[in-house]
Amino acid sequence: MSAPDLSHLTATQAARDLRAGRYSAEQLALACQARIDRFNPTLNALVTPNREGALLAAREADRRLARGDAAPALLGVPVSVKDAFATRDMLTTSSHRPLAAYFPSADATVVARWREAGAVLMGKSNLPELGGPGRSVWHMLAFGVLARSVEDLHLGYSLLAGPDQVDWSVPPFPAEPLSVPATADRAAPMRVAVWDDFAGTPLCPRTRRGLENLTGKLSAAGHEVVRCAPPDFDVRAAWETFGLIGGAEIGLGMPGWQRRLFLALRYLLPRNHVITRAVAGGMRFDLRRYNQALNQREALIQSLERFLGEWDAVICPVAATGPYPGEPMPPTRKPPRLKVGEATLPYLEATIPMTAPFSLTGSPVLSLPVSLEAGLPVGVQVIGKRWQEHTLLQTGLRLESVLGGFVPPPLAE
Repeated sequence: MSAPDLSHLTATQAARDLRAGRYSAEQLALACQARIDRFNPTLNALVTPNREGALLAAREADRRLARGDAAPALLGVPVSVKDAFATRDMLTTSSHRPLAAYFPSADATVVARWREAGAVLMGKSNLPELGGPGRSVWHMLAFGVLARSVEDLHLGYSLLAGPDQVDWSVPPFPAEPLSVPATADRAAPMRVAVWDDFAGTPLCPRTRRGLENLTGKLSAAGHEVVRCAPPDFDVRAAWETFGLIGGAEIGLGMPGWQRRLFLALRYLLPRNHVITRAVAGGMRFDLRRYNQALNQREALIQSLERFLGEWDAVICPVAATGPYPGEPMPPTRKPPRLKVGEATLPYLEATIPMTAPFSLTGSPVLSLPVSLEAGLPVGVQVIGKRWQEHTLLQTGLRLESVLGGFVPPPLAE
């Protein structure tokens, strides 16, 4: 049995193919391993590969498939998980030096559910230092799934959703089934808000062209597209609130000298560096201001929820700029500035001004690719109402049908 090109399968397609016997789980794992061997030395995307463990899991999946066992959702499908999540007897560092030799004795809930679903863990993927520091960053972090289709996202979400009897803040309900829209439903016109003005933040030409590509396709498909922003949602207030809360919560995990450095940096920054100044200011641990910021967050949530209720879809850019070269940022050096069209912006103001408001409000967000520019993706984010992830995924299916779905990048090989 010869394997086809397995480089660009979606997870749901791979699961179907494995059940149909079109190739084996071991073949699929070996194909993924070949790409890891080819690209990972340059990209460092996987910080801890799981070569032997993945092959053992793939062979076990093949034995289960050959016996005709009831196949769980991801049986034999390769996945990776961020190195923030504990993996039993497998190095877990969260990119933090004190954890350089940490081998957990148990899996995190997400990893345990992945394994129960039959997934083949290819390795642990890279992330910023302490990119998942748990309870200390209570209001800022949300974990999700990276995938090649909305159907894949729902598959992953259905495994993550629901309580685990460990984290008692998780709502006690599972994910609902995702139904592929019928032809008539896909054609029914939607009212779509395109929100691209975030307190005057400039957009690079690639991002602007990506938005225009999306709006053109939506209009051609018969959907109503209106460029607008929430009339009573103060973006700059959202940035400052995000920074104050985030700075306080991030600062809990930082050494004192780093916090003092950020505080000193705050007074050197121009006032238009709203997010950077607010993050540094939050590290003062002023409980009165922290409480005020939490109250401001509640007001911003109410304002955004009202606006979201008026539209079938609300779409925003993901960032002011497109993909940019990564570089280390030692804490003793000022963050770099990034070019955005003809302007340059401070690092935070260029990278998170359009995602920070929704991290603050806890709104579910779906990111979709809308175009390729010089082989690099341009994406948009679709914003959903709180606790309505299922509705957001259904909207994502409709938008994906307009955009055409996953297209392998021309430079993938």
